[in-house]
Amino acid sequence: MFTKNVLKMKYRKNTFAALLFTLLTFPAFAQFSIGVRGGINLGDFALSNVEGFATNPESRLGGLFGVVTELRVNDNFAVQPELNFIQKGSRQQFSLNDSLFGDIDVRAEVILNYLELPILLKAGGNMGMLRVDALAGPALGFALNGKFKNASTVNGESESEEKAIDFDKDELSRTDFSVHLGAMLTLKAGERTSLFVDGRYIIGLTDLN
Repeated sequence: MFTKNVLKMKYRKNTFAALLFTLLTFPAFAQFSIGVRGGINLGDFALSNVEGFATNPESRLGGLFGVVTELRVNDNFAVQPELNFIQKGSRQQFSLNDSLFGDIDVRAEVILNYLELPILLKAGGNMGMLRVDALAGPALGFALNGKFKNASTVNGESESEEKAIDFDKDELSRTDFSVHLGAMLTLKAGERTSLFVDGRYIIGLTDLN
């Protein structure tokens, strides 16, 4: 009963703050590098059309790994295409007092696994052994799969359930367009190797419903 209400909510845009990852690259040519990356992201969804519930959105940790390339134009500018697996999602807490059922608390979680292609512009400069760059650019994601998790408590009695997402039946979009904004810190770890750490704020522009 409570899952049906949760699935009817409209998830409007996804936002991921404090995306942090480490990246190791191996220069193949003078102006081209390729490497691997991994890390975590902290994300949530904005909600709309949630009738009858008081919501307390919570962020959710997800994983990230992929392949990254750098096409360097000159010392100050580069283009950075990436292909990533990224787990997006959110948690929400719903509470209400129903005249028939009494006190009701529902904890809902949405998990979506995406294949994502960001194409970022990098601009920056060297500071001794370190390099600092600003990052900005669009990304197109395609949802591979996902699931809803739901735990409810009615007058002290609890139950939980889990449901795989059917994107057609649940009326959720598989595609997700977003914008990445952030900064990168680079440390030379050898003649052909560099270590990168960056943080990003990712703004989703697509209504998931």
